[in-house]
Amino acid sequence: MSALQEAPTEGLLQIPGCEFTPTQLILPPNLSYDQWDRIGRQLQLADIAVQWWIGDWLLYGEHKWGDKYTQAIQVTGRAEQTLINYQNVARSIESNRRRLELGFSIHAEVASLPEEDQERILAKAAKEPNPTVRGVRREADKAKRAKQPKPVDTEIVLSKQAREFLDEYMTELAEWSNRLPLGVSTSERQALEKMIYEQGNDALWLKNRTVGADYKAIVELFSFDEGTPGRERAGRADISTWLEKCGYYMSESDLDARLDLMVEKHMLDLHSVEESRQDGRRGVMLSLYALNPDYEATLESRK
Repeated sequence: MSALQEAPTEGLLQIPGCEFTPTQLILPPNLSYDQWDRIGRQLQLADIAVQWWIGDWLLYGEHKWGDKYTQAIQVTGRAEQTLINYQNVARSIESNRRRLELGFSIHAEVASLPEEDQERILAKAAKEPNPTVRGVRREADKAKRAKQPKPVDTEIVLSKQAREFLDEYMTELAEWSNRLPLGVSTSERQALEKMIYEQGNDALWLKNRTVGADYKAIVELFSFDEGTPGRERAGRADISTWLEKCGYYMSESDLDARLDLMVEKHMLDLHSVEESRQDGRRGVMLSLYALNPDYEATLESRK
């Protein structure tokens, strides 16, 4: 079944002889196996669908009573923001696009997208053996980026507020250099000064980050220069780890955006291989990136 189109369930949790309390399910001693099995299936349905039910319940109240319905949401015992999220997802994704095989959290990742993008991403996730919230989030971010102007290489990545914060941070680091205890040994002082210097250097790179600087940092992973990892191919997690070791900190969405554009610009090639050797699963595909031969030749010519 590709969508939550179950027949209406009347009397759910109203099972003769059963008592449901906030902390316990009390079952009668004379249940047959079939009755016990039916209860389990109803519990499974409730577990899968309760977020959708609450979201649709809130929409109904909003439509029929307007502001007055907010008084009723207290009966759920859930945080206000949680209920708002349920309602927004239920509002954004109509029942014919809700997929039983995908959890509510996965649907929430595509709720802000146009209907055609929702359907495409959910359909793709439903075909995967182990769909994840993170994977769907990346697909949703990619769909959003596709509708935005492509950034130029010289574009500064961080906002004015973030850059001002880093200015304050680097000023404080410089002050810490002057506050090292007088009693520490020369070797200890050198180690502490080096740590402060490296943190300041990382902050300076982060402050002055441009899209082009991100490209350069990623390319260095595949560099043929001595002293670099020199990986022929690397997965996204390898690239993220490499950047952090070098003091280059990017968010997941930034890294995904850079990798997508680098493939589009033919700076990187994208490959897929079976991941089964790494985690024992079959049929799972892992994306690997490699330096594009033409781009590598361009880099070689610049030496």
